[in-house]
Amino acid sequence: QVNQDRPFIQSRLADRWVAQISSKRLGLVATDVDARTMVTWTPCEILNQHLRLRTRYPEVRLASGDEWRSISLPGRWVTFAGLTFESPAAANRWCDDRGIPANECFAKLISNSRDSDGATQYRR
Repeated sequence: QVNQDRPFIQSRLADRWVAQISSKRLGLVATDVDARTMVTWTPCEILNQHLRLRTRYPEVRLASGDEWRSISLPGRWVTFAGLTFESPAAANRWCDDRGIPANECFAKLISNSRDSDGATQYRR
């Protein structure tokens, strides 16, 4: 899935604000996007979550965080809304409008020309 989504991310999302819906690493014990179900994240769980999100929000894309300089935590598999926004506030409104919990969805600048400083704006 990452290989299929990479060209889209590079050509349409890079160096723009997007909504990050999920960021998981192997072995992480954390809730699913519903903020209720605890999961020990395996490759299958990460892909299954992404595919569920893709069914709900067809524009989403999956990225390996290791491929992007603006993602500072190594080993992350990140699901982004495949839409760009003019500001981090607009990306966060997208999350709000969909009722996704604040700790799961927030504004992210996906980039290889910038580091992680200033590339994330969390919701409150």
